[in-house]
Amino acid sequence: MINAQKRVMLIGLDGADPVVIDRLIKAGRLPNIEKALHSGTTTADYSMIGTLPTVTPPSWTTLATGAYPRTHGVTCYTNHTLGKQLDKMEVNWDSRRSEAELIWETFGAQGKRSIMMNYCQAWPPRSLDEQGIYIDGTGVIPFMRCNAESQKIITLKEGDFELSFIPHDMKKGNADCVVTGEQFESMMKQSSDIPDDPYGFQKMVEYYPEVAFRDGYTPEAKENAADRIISPLKEPENWEFELPTGAKVATVIMNEGTIRRFFVVSASDGQTYDTITVYKNKYLQEPLGTVTGNIWSKPIYDMYLKNDEEIRIAYALRPLDIATDGSSAKIYVTNTVNMNDTQYVWPKDLGEELYQSVGPMFGFAKFDSSYQTDETSRTLLLESLEQTLIWEMKATEYLFNKYPDWALYYTHLHGIDQYNHWYLNKALEGTCELWQDNLESIFKMYELHDKFIGFVSKFLDGNTSIVIVSDHAAVPHCVGDVNPGISNIEGISYGVMEALGYTKIIHEPIENGKIEHSKIDWAHTIAISQRSSYVYLNLKGRDPQGIVEPEDYDKTVAKIIDDLYNYRDPLNGKRVVAFCMTREEMELVGMGGDHCGDILVQLVPTYNMEHAASPSPVKNEGFSLGLVFILYGAGIKQNTIINRKVRSVDIVPTLCHLANITPCSNVEGGVIWQALEGFVEKTYH
Repeated sequence: MINAQKRVMLIGLDGADPVVIDRLIKAGRLPNIEKALHSGTTTADYSMIGTLPTVTPPSWTTLATGAYPRTHGVTCYTNHTLGKQLDKMEVNWDSRRSEAELIWETFGAQGKRSIMMNYCQAWPPRSLDEQGIYIDGTGVIPFMRCNAESQKIITLKEGDFELSFIPHDMKKGNADCVVTGEQFESMMKQSSDIPDDPYGFQKMVEYYPEVAFRDGYTPEAKENAADRIISPLKEPENWEFELPTGAKVATVIMNEGTIRRFFVVSASDGQTYDTITVYKNKYLQEPLGTVTGNIWSKPIYDMYLKNDEEIRIAYALRPLDIATDGSSAKIYVTNTVNMNDTQYVWPKDLGEELYQSVGPMFGFAKFDSSYQTDETSRTLLLESLEQTLIWEMKATEYLFNKYPDWALYYTHLHGIDQYNHWYLNKALEGTCELWQDNLESIFKMYELHDKFIGFVSKFLDGNTSIVIVSDHAAVPHCVGDVNPGISNIEGISYGVMEALGYTKIIHEPIENGKIEHSKIDWAHTIAISQRSSYVYLNLKGRDPQGIVEPEDYDKTVAKIIDDLYNYRDPLNGKRVVAFCMTREEMELVGMGGDHCGDILVQLVPTYNMEHAASPSPVKNEGFSLGLVFILYGAGIKQNTIINRKVRSVDIVPTLCHLANITPCSNVEGGVIWQALEGFVEKTYH
């Protein structure tokens, strides 16, 4: 008898907190995760210990290599390599940043097929891999870089006025871990000196992020991520076919103002206006799309012009409000997907196949700060992220059917982490009037991901094992506490180091003096706070603009550490820095090498930027930074709590063992033997 192929899955719930999972299981709100726990193995608090820093790219790289950041080389949200300008960062949503073997490469080398569904650090394939199936992996939601046009808020109302168009503002910071397509294009322009990829994929990216007072902080910045269009509703004129009785028509500009489409508001029952229909022109009777009621339309397909070439595009509508008398309507239009752009799928011909069989994915509907205060916007955001999960489920099932020989499945789902960044610091009593609504929004996002766990669990067949993990969780600030300007996952923050006299900042007023652009005066800067967890000396002979003499290195490091420990929040006198490590000391926790700073700095949890600057075991205000660990399926003990400490480096060797695969060549973790059927752990008293 031939044994069936062993299969393993990793389901990555970015930002998921084992403390919150425990709370929601006790409330009966996560039935599928609860079932996984009862049918598998976990630790007493459902957690494992992660690596430093508690940031997405290094954590997911460890979960794909079994190696510490010192070995795999991915050391924060962005990377920096010693010897380059201290404000030059390297984009880490890129498999080529890993200096260790990735688990799907290990499987491929041993003749086993892998499917990577939006797994951070998986894109692009590092070789023309015949065994690997890659669906994006460049960011938090698949195909974020394939947008042809931004999302829109369209307001239609009766009146005699000119159509108005207010373009969206390009998102600047990435404190919520999201990089939009246009942000990435801006980064690409700063990477002209980077060599092309030998296999024709997009080249690696380096760029210079904004210098910020603290992570995600820009004075007086206003979020406007959607184009705003206001157009008059009028009686139909000169149409070649008959519209519904009483229909009203508005012209809407699209394709960055180069084309017009006609939005028709009508009443499906002839009395109450409730329907939006989009027409290409006044001559073609077949509409591009239609929707009745405050629900999502089906995908609407059209043609745009991009770089003087016609491209196929898709978008969807979601009416937000339609006046029953047809006098006004407000409509959300999703990001427009460029369906000709299939460059983030491998094999290349699979992209078109997925679009045809599964359809497009539109991303999430967050266009301004109203999601925190307005119930309609809050609902819209949740619905849009639910649709991304539904798309990933459909795409996964399609790929499982197309490639029945798959042996490894890795996926990464980012909704929980996004909600942590957007809601968590306003989800404690005393932070705002809507704190309970914000907390409930986070809980609802966990419930959506529980449905995904139910989906993958149906593929358990006696030969498949599943591990549910997170890369980190998130903790809020204590009420009233504000980070004083240290830790920036993307680049350089200057508040604390400027106050201590190590960083010299030049402030340049822009936009009528309301917003300051800050830059570093390198000639008078001794050291900087860079990325989430590092202080770099501005060292002569190493750094291009260095001023610190090499012989002064040790005493300067010691003085900075003393000053960081002694620093107190000027608002309340609290200590900000939890601990520091020198380059020699940080080797103890798997850090060091060419992509770490001169000092590793971790903060007291209340000053942590949700995650990133505190270690995974910490807790604050009823939340933790711990990583989720639940292992179940073939070969796993059922309803078992193990006593050992599980670490994120242990996941890869355990999955390889379960699949009868020789582990990755750079692996540093060990098999979680205590979770396996037949293994007896002896106890001694």
